[in-house]
Amino acid sequence: MRKIIAAFLIISTCFFVSCKSISISEDRNESLNQQNNRITPSLPPSKSGQFLAARQALFNGDTVAAGFYFDQTLSDGSDNLMLWEQSFLSNYQSGNLKRAAEIAAELEHLGNEFSLSSEPALSAAVNSSDWEAVIALSDKISMTDHGFVFAAGLRTLALIGLGEPETALREHQRMIDFITNTKIDVPREILTLHQAYFAEITGNAAEAISLYKSISLRNKKASYTLIAATAGLWRLGAHDNAEAILRKYQGGELASEWLLHLYKTRQTKLLQQLTLRQLFAQFIFEINWFGSVPSGQSLILSRIHLALSIWPELDLGHLILAQTYFDQSDYERAVDYLDQITGTSPYFNQAIMLKMEIRRQTGNADSAFIVAENALAELTNFGTEVMFAHEKALILQHAGTIARREELYYHAINYFEQVVALGRQTNFNYRNLGISYERTGQVELAENALQKALQLNPDDSLTLNYIGYWWVDENRRIEEAFKLIKKAVHLQPTSGYFADSLGWAYFRQDNFDAAVLWLEKAIQLAPTDPVIADHLGDAYWKVGRFVEARYKWRQALDMGIEDKYATIIAEKMADGLD
Repeated sequence: MRKIIAAFLIISTCFFVSCKSISISEDRNESLNQQNNRITPSLPPSKSGQFLAARQALFNGDTVAAGFYFDQTLSDGSDNLMLWEQSFLSNYQSGNLKRAAEIAAELEHLGNEFSLSSEPALSAAVNSSDWEAVIALSDKISMTDHGFVFAAGLRTLALIGLGEPETALREHQRMIDFITNTKIDVPREILTLHQAYFAEITGNAAEAISLYKSISLRNKKASYTLIAATAGLWRLGAHDNAEAILRKYQGGELASEWLLHLYKTRQTKLLQQLTLRQLFAQFIFEINWFGSVPSGQSLILSRIHLALSIWPELDLGHLILAQTYFDQSDYERAVDYLDQITGTSPYFNQAIMLKMEIRRQTGNADSAFIVAENALAELTNFGTEVMFAHEKALILQHAGTIARREELYYHAINYFEQVVALGRQTNFNYRNLGISYERTGQVELAENALQKALQLNPDDSLTLNYIGYWWVDENRRIEEAFKLIKKAVHLQPTSGYFADSLGWAYFRQDNFDAAVLWLEKAIQLAPTDPVIADHLGDAYWKVGRFVEARYKWRQALDMGIEDKYATIIAEKMADGLD
């Protein structure tokens, strides 16, 4: 019978940043246009059909297709404002800013200045350094609380571009005062970060350094602001301060040795002189992603596209959009955005792990492993094995997790052995290594690895349950096995899988009444699990409840139990257990 273990894959998605010329921004916009037009949807013959197709596309989260269909409904010169607005929103959210700006102009012509209609044009205005146009466009933004902050930030940066730093400072202070007085949801670290940006770009290095340092001191964990702050400190020559902060936060989500290496070798665009274009993009992104936007996710995603059209090296933006398309099962578009994150990015690991997961989701584990191996080779090109042990271990760990989930246990052993050799000797890694050894019949190695997992975390219910179930199933070390399983159940009393393990342990010891009690509890907690249904059928048979037994076995088959068990269940339904 199957060994029950609830193992979960958690992909850390922490996000961060980098800078290029206007020509690259134009190239990126062209790339996005090609992406958006890559698949031309089939076109219904009637306007009503096109409208319904657009609505269905919106329902599916496919804003690219929605924009296409809404545009088709407008092809005969329709003056339906609702259709124009829907087309605008779909194109804006999908990153087709050029088309969104065209629609905004048409809306204005029709006498309807849509509340967001000025925003797509900000891309062209910023990229052409037309600061007066930026101010004019910012004046059209809806003056809600968040809208006021958004517009004030844009005006502040435009005034710097116009060579009016004192007026810019007053506008900036007005924004800060408004945030403070209205208590709108903008994290303190983001506000301080923008104060530091302002000081840096206006030449006040001492104040900028002080502000960047204060950000790091308030951070309790690795974060976007911590990366931005250390990059700012490094740009301004405060290398010792930046290095001390990075070493303080070594490990976890922050690959600090890797980031420090990028700083020291100046291989990241984060260290280029701060530009207004970069600040516009970061402000648009940060105030919307980290702040509270009343209109929700659709507006946030639209503004991420806007930020990327201005500064394409904003890697957090690429990662967020990739995750969004991944969640929609649009894997091709997700990979398009992940491909923008290169080996010199602080967020390279996160991009690689998501790309590996995409390959796994599309049914190609071997392709996921190739992604991992290529990433490891790219890291090796930048430094020594020791220097990037943490970064490499994270990639190997993810590859091993995929291999174990796909039941490619020899691959999993290979990856997890490398992970622990690199010093990442965690409960998670030893547990997965032990499971993989056990599934390949390497009993002694399995027990050693699983015991190490328990030594590192004696309250790891997954490992407790796995060892206990294993021993019970093989009818050895029964007394110890019961203790382990009971502890797992105590730690997670709502786990149907752990309750099943305890019930099955009682069954194997011929305590059928207790087995029924715990297996009935298990099926209540996990009613769709076919193995639990099969186990309960066996227990019912042993206590003479034959009709219920056959019913549970039938349920197990209907739930889609693995083929190797289906034949056995069919025999039990015909002949029982005796």
